[in-house]
Amino acid sequence: MNFKVLEWLRRVRDETYVETKQMSPKEKIEYTKKMAKEFSKKKQMKIGSNLTVVFAAIFESLSNL
Repeated sequence: MNFKVLEWLRRVRDETYVETKQMSPKEKIEYTKKMAKEFSKKKQMKIGSNLTVVFAAIFESLSNL
């Protein structure tokens, strides 16, 4: 499967523009902060769940010693 980065980036930029074109600069800053927080939460959840799996695997392998 080929992921077309430039097409994806263009689409994301276009969607963001449509969502923010009527916003004031202050509103755009708040929007960006909100989106960054949401992204950070999603990444932390993903990382957290991955760490749980890793620790479970380590614990299992240690208990087999």
